[in-house]
Amino acid sequence: MTQLSARDLNDDPLAGNDVAADHLGRHHFVSSAVSILKAVAASEASSVVALVGPWGSGKSSALNMIKSSLRAENEHASSGWIIADFNPWFFQDLDTLQAGFFRELSAALPSRGSKVDAVRQSLATFGRAVAPLTSIATLFGGIDASKSMQALSDFISPDQSLAKTRTKLEDSLRDLDRPVLMVLDDLDRLAPDELLLTLKLIRLVGRLPHVYYLVAYDEDTLLDSLSRTGLVGVDSRRGVDYLEKMIQVRLDLPPVRQGQLDKWIEQELSELQQRLDFALDSAARRRLAHAFLGHLRDRLATPRAVKRYFSQVDAFLDAVHAEVDVVDFLVLTWLRTAEPLVYDLLARERLALLGEVRNIETADLFGKPDKEGSRDYWRIRLEMARVSLIHMEGVADMVGLLFPRFKAHWTREDPDHSRRQPTAGRVHHPDYFDRYFAFGVPPEDVSDADATNAYRQLRAGEHGTELALIEGKIADDVSNLNLALSKILHAFENERAGGVELLRWIAKHRNELPDDDGMLTPDIQSRWIAQQIYLLLPADEPAMAITTLAHTEGGLSLASYLISHAAQEAERRPSWDRLTAFESAKHQFSSAVRATLSQYNEDEIFNVPAEFWSLIWDWQIIDLDGARSWLRARIDPGRWPRLDVVARFVSRQRIMGAPGAPWTLGNLDLQIVDRLFGVDAVLHALRGLLPSPLLEEADRRRLEDNPENRRAVALSSLTRLQLDRDASTPKQGDEKQGDE
Repeated sequence: MTQLSARDLNDDPLAGNDVAADHLGRHHFVSSAVSILKAVAASEASSVVALVGPWGSGKSSALNMIKSSLRAENEHASSGWIIADFNPWFFQDLDTLQAGFFRELSAALPSRGSKVDAVRQSLATFGRAVAPLTSIATLFGGIDASKSMQALSDFISPDQSLAKTRTKLEDSLRDLDRPVLMVLDDLDRLAPDELLLTLKLIRLVGRLPHVYYLVAYDEDTLLDSLSRTGLVGVDSRRGVDYLEKMIQVRLDLPPVRQGQLDKWIEQELSELQQRLDFALDSAARRRLAHAFLGHLRDRLATPRAVKRYFSQVDAFLDAVHAEVDVVDFLVLTWLRTAEPLVYDLLARERLALLGEVRNIETADLFGKPDKEGSRDYWRIRLEMARVSLIHMEGVADMVGLLFPRFKAHWTREDPDHSRRQPTAGRVHHPDYFDRYFAFGVPPEDVSDADATNAYRQLRAGEHGTELALIEGKIADDVSNLNLALSKILHAFENERAGGVELLRWIAKHRNELPDDDGMLTPDIQSRWIAQQIYLLLPADEPAMAITTLAHTEGGLSLASYLISHAAQEAERRPSWDRLTAFESAKHQFSSAVRATLSQYNEDEIFNVPAEFWSLIWDWQIIDLDGARSWLRARIDPGRWPRLDVVARFVSRQRIMGAPGAPWTLGNLDLQIVDRLFGVDAVLHALRGLLPSPLLEEADRRRLEDNPENRRAVALSSLTRLQLDRDASTPKQGDEKQGDE
């Protein structure tokens, strides 16, 4: 893991000597500010210098640089600056605020010396004179409660008069003859009453010889705070005039230029790539440019915003950059930093964003047409996520950059255009979405590195650590199979080799799956992934794959699915350049099916496993003549009764996603019966058993899957077919009447 610096993990202001991190070139401004302070200190009269700039513009960093420069120039000088930091935020009420002012000033003095001791003693006396009685106990070590009456007597003694104590303090400061700089940052963040007291301390109490003040604030915020006091009120001009009386010298922080921020951001991105050793291709750079030029540039408009953003990127990208799309992560990190409620919204709306549900595409969702209603769906949610109106389109553009379906809804495009195959690694891919919100690969997931290594081990016929890891995940929880296969599929798509061995491995694990009839079971999903691999095999491998699967336990049923799907694909694409390869595979499949089914020649028909009939269903699609001749060869000699063979094509059903639920019977598949035997021939051959009692759907649903019930359902379906035919055939009398 890359070693991060403290700077990478916070948005604290720059240290005074951190010149390399001064991306905005503020050292020139700092030099000017130091010169002004020196000029101010040429007079013993106290002055207030204001450093003014908006929130996040770098005032605290500039203050640190000013203090560092003053200390560096006077490091070995006995007459150098004494610098005290007074942060009013540290004090919980007005009394402690006032007491703290004097305590910080006293603490900044050098540790020893008779002149220093005199100043410190005078400060203590003066502090007691001006502080409220309730705060005397907090000053300079406090007062013993048992001597409270003595403290009160000292407090009202003539020797403690304000004029006398102030004069004594002024004399001791003149005798010390060293400039003292009291630095007050974030003045604009004080409550109105705290702000007034702080300003009063500076103007009326703290204007002591050789004591100077450097205060930093955002002017708009400070004026707003003053407007909520009785001193200024709602008259904004009165607040401006009040500040003019308070401030003798004003230092306006230079505004940040866009070019400076752009250069800073590019430098941060460059250092990020070097530190984590990754590169962005041209497509990724275009998306990143879209993000920054489209909205992020406007929102990363202050030093604080830039530092805060990149500190978040640095804190988390190292752990995941090899497992996610870096541009998506950069954009999502910005949303998490600047629009946290939008980030939470995306995590909750996974199904809609990935297209796993269509709940926002239904017509009249808001009493409007579909496309307009979908946009309103998201607009309302962005408003609930506290996105301001001025930023609404920009934030939506960033979300659209991450999720094509959102973009289609927001721009009122046809959502079907966004249903292209999701890109591996991107946040809009279902297999990767969770990584972006878990800041790593979740325990049930498989890292891309592990998947690639496992895939290469499969190609090489090895059973390495990564392959064992993935197989262990599948063994622990079969629901992990699809996720593991998806990641291995991505590796195969990149290298396009070893597909036959990969299909054999899928067949092996698919054969070990528990019996489940859900909609998206691991079995169904593994077939889906195997199908994609099969269609990507080189031209000389489809037939080889079928032969390999035929000799793998449970592999022939997967081969059956693959071949039937390839046949359907061939019908859809008559000019497909892979037709010859798949025709050869069809012959291999027919041979493999014949060889496999031959073991059931002498068995009772209902002792043959149900998987056999699934093979027949696929076989008749792929090679109708082969399937038909094989079955007739078992019916005509009387090995298998015709009714029992027909009854095997009664479908079965059970509650979806309920393993262990009993199978019940559905309808007879008359279409496959007609293709294999001819339905007229079946009706004629079984005419002695017809008509048979009719079974309604509710009755069939209660019938268990056994030979007797299968025969009953088959005869019921044939009877209904015969009755329908008889009803549609005109009688002889009706024909004569029609002729007349």
